Amino acid sequence: MAKADISLKKARRAGANSFSLYNLSEEQMADLRDNLAAAGLVQTALRNRSFQLYYQPVVDAKTMESKFYECLLRMFDESGELLAVGKFLPIAEKMGLIRSIDRFVQDAAIEELIEIPKAQLALNISSLSTTDPSWLRALTAKVKKHGKIAQRLLVEITETTALHDMRETAKFIAALKEMGCRVALDDFSAGYASFRHLQELSVDIVKIDGSFVKSVGENTNS
Repeated sequence: MAKADISLKKARRAGANSFSLYNLSEEQMADLRDNLAAAGLVQTALRNRSFQLYYQPVVDAKTMESKFYECLLRMFDESGELLAVGKFLPIAEKMGLIRSIDRFVQDAAIEELIEIPKAQLALNISSLSTTDPSWLRALTAKVKKHGKIAQRLLVEITETTALHDMRETAKFIAALKEMGCRVALDDFSAGYASFRHLQELSVDIVKIDGSFVKSVGENTNS
């Protein structure tokens, strides 16, 4: 499937009514080998639970109090070195492993919410999981079993995910809110979203893309 995807992208770049035979250059072969090796590390990490969640506080700008913590996924390689998410997540998406990672994040976050009754956590999920009934079923089962943990959980979806299929995203958000979770729209204004989309999606929190706010204190345009 990965090879077919490579051919498809080459054909699209060539324009309409064209095709592409799968024939990689030496450099592309090296990239593919690296991707397969990284995918193997991800599969091993899923089996051995070598992933770990780090927790980044989201702070009230006036009181400086932590309102909730965002779950950040990290992975350890075979030598025990910590890998940044950019090193493995894009490859996991490309190699079809992202749903398994989303389930791990859900399980780990729920375990933390059960263990620490006052914890409030936010977790990011991929576009595939927003249209994956099994992810939502698993969360629903855990919420039914453990009472009010949904009220302490914030699910983040990106703007590009929301725009990919507005109807399905709206249904997904409605299901989350019905069980008591809050929903955030991440990277807002990085793509093509408008305020009209916010009305349709009915999210609780809007996270404006960092490129718009990083210089807000110095730049009047920002």
